[in-house]
Amino acid sequence: MSDDSLPRLKIDAIEGTLELEYPCRWLFKVIGPTAEGVRGAVLETIHGTDTTLEESNRSSGGRYVSFNVEVTATDEAHRTGMYEALRSHPDVRMVL
Repeated sequence: MSDDSLPRLKIDAIEGTLELEYPCRWLFKVIGPTAEGVRGAVLETIHGTDTTLEESNRSSGGRYVSFNVEVTATDEAHRTGMYEALRSHPDVRMVL
């Protein structure tokens, strides 16, 4: 993700809320047991948005693989909806 594509963040320290300017590019880290499963989960759950999927790491024992998934979020509901869809997919163990 290049610096010019990073979302503009405003954090309210008192309320603990994050305000973003939409649309923005957002990066999820998606972790699962197989590369094929994570790729399939992203293809099944992220629809109608510009998506970049790149493998980022594998665990030393080969039990997990992580991907950077960069998407365009149109609003807060869209961003959190993508997160929840990825998080609940059976081939995904964790979404950051």
